[in-house]
Amino acid sequence: MKFQYIILASVILGNCFPIIPLSDGDFGMATPIQNKRDNQFGFTWWRLAVE
Repeated sequence: MKFQYIILASVILGNCFPIIPLSDGDFGMATPIQNKRDNQFGFTWWRLAVE
């Protein structure tokens, strides 16, 4: 798969996450999960629909 560009969005506390264009015109992004209380760490996938 070939992407024309990847956008890195900056969020609070200096975390960055990639935003990539999908083949249908929407965007996809992965954001970090950092929940120390419940010991949950990793990433979650989001699909941003263009309307």
